[in-house]
Amino acid sequence: MTQAEIPAGIAEAKRLNLSIMTLNVKPVGKETLHGKRVSLEVASPQHAEFLAKTYQLDDFMDRYRLAQDRSITADSVFERLTQEKHLSPQQLKRIEWVIMGPDKSSSDNTADKYSPIGIASLADYLPAHNRAELLVGISDPQNRVGNLAV
Repeated sequence: MTQAEIPAGIAEAKRLNLSIMTLNVKPVGKETLHGKRVSLEVASPQHAEFLAKTYQLDDFMDRYRLAQDRSITADSVFERLTQEKHLSPQQLKRIEWVIMGPDKSSSDNTADKYSPIGIASLADYLPAHNRAELLVGISDPQNRVGNLAV
């Protein structure tokens, strides 16, 4: 069914008194993924400051992604994420998430305080091969204890 045929199909279903089911779905790679202890939020302009600080951590980025520009500013990350928020992962050839979890470096130590603790991405997506490189990193060593990273 083409895009133009959908309204006609809905009108025909109503004429025949058929019930219509509506699906509310988000494009693949645009939704938050929830786990038991962490969530993966799609990187958005609100994460620009955290991402810029993380990209500047040489020791962390040497392990996570060598090719990352280390001199990037929060403003340039904000601008990039603002431009990319309307593009699909297929167009970008990647998905970047911010790992949200209990921040052990936080001073209030409440169990329900979640903040950015790392980054994850599917990078170098190759549609012809249906594969991508999975990168996961938690920047602060205090947040790497236990099985949180797993």
